[in-house]
Amino acid sequence: MLILLWFSLELLFIAFGLKMFGDPISAIPVGMIGAAIGGYLGYKLAINAEAEVKNNAPLE
Repeated sequence: MLILLWFSLELLFIAFGLKMFGDPISAIPVGMIGAAIGGYLGYKLAINAEAEVKNNAPLE
């Protein structure tokens, strides 16, 4: 999920930067902002996710 959010938001922000500025070099910093936001959101999702419980005790 982290990698998916990271890359998808980076590409989305690069496309937005290209639309805004029209210059690929100017769109790179905008894409980095998107990558940072995507990485942060993925990290927060991973930290707040509940651990999978594997209980091998027999059912009563």
